[in-house]
Amino acid sequence: GSFGVAAEFDAEGDVSALGFMANGWYDFDTGSPWKPFIGGGVGTARISLNEVSATVAGVSVPLADDEDQVFAYQAGAGIGYELTPTVIVSLGYRFFGTLDPEFTDVDGIPFDAEYRSHNVEVGVRLHF
Repeated sequence: GSFGVAAEFDAEGDVSALGFMANGWYDFDTGSPWKPFIGGGVGTARISLNEVSATVAGVSVPLADDEDQVFAYQAGAGIGYELTPTVIVSLGYRFFGTLDPEFTDVDGIPFDAEYRSHNVEVGVRLHF
């Protein structure tokens, strides 16, 4: 038979995402200053792992430093309040996700990851 060995360790480094999206948003007309909205988008994102390393038995071991370009999507909703006919302040939520990026570790072994983010947004919109 065969058996595997599992190890648990702390890792550190940076993960970043740079997205380029085509979006559509819709404001609901409630007949009041309150303006609920929904929307979403599709595009692409470059997901980067930067200098990810693990500490094993007190020694820092490099794991990965790679990037991948993948399909990205987002969806969101929120509420705006019309201060004037041209100024709306808003509070919203946006979920951003991608297909699983594929990376290669420092030993040349490929692995998949997941990238998702949940964002709360506060904004001001100006209408011309």
